[in-house]
Amino acid sequence: SDEGDPCDPEPDAPAADQGSNGTTASQPMPLTDSETTKDWDLNIPLVSGGQAVLRIPIPLSETDFELVKAVVNANLDALKQSITRKPAGTEDPEEA
Repeated sequence: SDEGDPCDPEPDAPAADQGSNGTTASQPMPLTDSETTKDWDLNIPLVSGGQAVLRIPIPLSETDFELVKAVVNANLDALKQSITRKPAGTEDPEEA
């Protein structure tokens, strides 16, 4: 079945304008909405160009830190196959 790439925009969707913080105009990066914290963006430069960004409210309790860490790890582990691509010339024997 051809489910498409979850990371690609819909084929007929117009290109979104990028904001100064790298988010699309249609989906701005949300604030953490807390009066007692400030937002801190963890910018992760990618080898292929661009960046990944994780917005974190500072300060975090140790419990919240462990929760964020666990949720990020679980999501990345679960999404790895659908959000990554194999290097050119490599093939999974099960897909051949």
